[in-house]
Amino acid sequence: MILDLKDFLKDDSVYKQYIKGIRPESLQTEDFVKLTDDVMCTVDVYKTDENLYGEVKLVYKYMETCARCLDEFEHQVETEFKISIGEENGEDELNIELVDDKIDLTDAIVQSIYISKPIKVLCKDDCKGICQKCGINRNHGDCNCDEEIVDPRLDKLRKLLDKEV
Repeated sequence: MILDLKDFLKDDSVYKQYIKGIRPESLQTEDFVKLTDDVMCTVDVYKTDENLYGEVKLVYKYMETCARCLDEFEHQVETEFKISIGEENGEDELNIELVDDKIDLTDAIVQSIYISKPIKVLCKDDCKGICQKCGINRNHGDCNCDEEIVDPRLDKLRKLLDKEV
């Protein structure tokens, strides 16, 4: 995503907001993240006496597999990062080069998507998962499997307790 700052640089204002939707195919993330809709990008640019700074907010949707039941579902992530435009200023900011009054945020956006994608996601908070014995997805139906899991090392103790009662 290339952002033209020419008008903002000529203006006396110290703040401008840019909002753009980015087509998934222009980011080329198919190998790692299967985006399902446009990535909504909001860039707040600030001007100081000597430098330009920015805050980038991303909202994207992608297809994910539930960590508990293995169903595929659409998941939404919101993330943000800070940029320094032109000169390198801070270690918590990503430096973006200003060329012909334009900045290219494509690589920074792709990196942010890779970093912000959660490791484990559930399809819903109360996901029941998969039965360990028969493999049925408990969100779609119940099974009649015995859910009691007995550690075989403790089974002899259980038998002793059963005899005393």
